[in-house]
Amino acid sequence: MVKSMVFKSYLQKGLLLLVIWLLMPFGTLYSQNADLQLSKDSILIGEQTELLIKITCSDNANTIIPWQGIYDSISNKFEIVGRGNIDTIFIKENSQKEISQKLSITAWKEGMHVIFPFEFGCEIDSEITRFESPALLLSVYLIDVDEELPIKDIKPILSIPYTLREVLPWVLLIVAITIIAWLLYKYRHRLKKQPKELVEKPKPDVPAHEFALAELENLRKKKLWQDGKVKLYHVELSGIVRYYIELRYDIIAMEMTTDETLSSIKQYMSDFPEQYKSLEKILTLADLVKFAKYQPLPDENHKNLDLAFEFVNITKEEIID
Repeated sequence: MVKSMVFKSYLQKGLLLLVIWLLMPFGTLYSQNADLQLSKDSILIGEQTELLIKITCSDNANTIIPWQGIYDSISNKFEIVGRGNIDTIFIKENSQKEISQKLSITAWKEGMHVIFPFEFGCEIDSEITRFESPALLLSVYLIDVDEELPIKDIKPILSIPYTLREVLPWVLLIVAITIIAWLLYKYRHRLKKQPKELVEKPKPDVPAHEFALAELENLRKKKLWQDGKVKLYHVELSGIVRYYIELRYDIIAMEMTTDETLSSIKQYMSDFPEQYKSLEKILTLADLVKFAKYQPLPDENHKNLDLAFEFVNITKEEIID
């Protein structure tokens, strides 16, 4: 019975090939022709094969190729899974050019399927020569099933491991988040642990402004920034001002960041807007020198000391006898 079915299949195939041969054009010029080729002329249902479309004509001819019509005709019986690029190759030996494209096709119906000829054209000096490709036959068959064997259960779902391309974006995202979190932590930790500008000592017996003015005058006499000790100069200058704020307003400015200090003292500065701006300049410049390695100009060093004197003198507590 199996031999009979095989013979019948070959007989059908032979008859179809005969019909295709009769459909093929004759008298095609050698210099211009079209060809169709299948990488496999027999496939399982759903399996893919490659169809090569190749047109050869004179290199100075204008080719007429109905690509969309070809795709539509093939799609009537087959599924076009993929399209390759349309390539053009010039053959110098015989002054020809070859235009080709590869299509990946499949079929979902069992049987013998015909790929009918396609018409092409070559135009030279306003004269169009038309020619056709040959027809092809594609055999589509099912997998042989032994009906005497028991029905097998469905196989379990396979787990596909993740590829590096899938995992890499997530790894990079986690690394980036970790780095940002670490930088934020270090930044906040550094701000909170600003070095104390003055050594802790008991409150002086003199008023806060007198103590601060004396310390500022001593700092002027040290000439630290003139000797190249710019960082130490601004550490001591901002420290004197912070300690004055502690004594004058009972704000723990020595333990605070610049932003925290400015925020805490703002409520007392409503009558001293210019002095508030001066304080902001003194503390901000000190932070830039300490943490950003900023090198201020000599005028900035001198001016900040003057601003500190002015801040203390104007905001000092008035003592009523």
